[in-house]
Amino acid sequence: MVGKITSNLKASCSLIPSIMGLSKYTTQNEQMLETRAHIAGTADVWEGNEITEWGNRLENINLIEAAARLAIAKYQLDVDTPLIHPTLPLEGSPDALLEGDGITIDTDPERGIFVVGDDSITLEGTGPGESKITSVRPEEFPDMARGPLQLQALMMCGGFSWGALTVLY
Repeated sequence: MVGKITSNLKASCSLIPSIMGLSKYTTQNEQMLETRAHIAGTADVWEGNEITEWGNRLENINLIEAAARLAIAKYQLDVDTPLIHPTLPLEGSPDALLEGDGITIDTDPERGIFVVGDDSITLEGTGPGESKITSVRPEEFPDMARGPLQLQALMMCGGFSWGALTVLY
């Protein structure tokens, strides 16, 4: 866990759920007011809490397990450079960069692997990894505010054709 590396002056991938009105914690207007306060230099910076600290501590463990389940041998944890979208005011910080070597992954519920939109996917080239730690009950498809939209935005920023969301329930 590197910490925050994106600017507070524009949208980051992690804010996409609140921007789209899908966050359970922040409304669209609250998000706009917070961003405006950052631009004005008057915003309070949230440092997290015990729950988020445990999420940070478990992040790499979660990503290493995901890489093993996906047969990915090469990956970079602690990414310290943001991905910046070439045309939109959007940037993001992936939790990992995973190197696919052409292996095809099939949906395998017994191993907790779900390919979204198809039965299988070929992991070719680099893809972002996004880790989520949650106390909610396991679900076949995570809530859109719990990673899927953030991962899609990361893929857009980096021009990636695939990504992996790993959720520790």
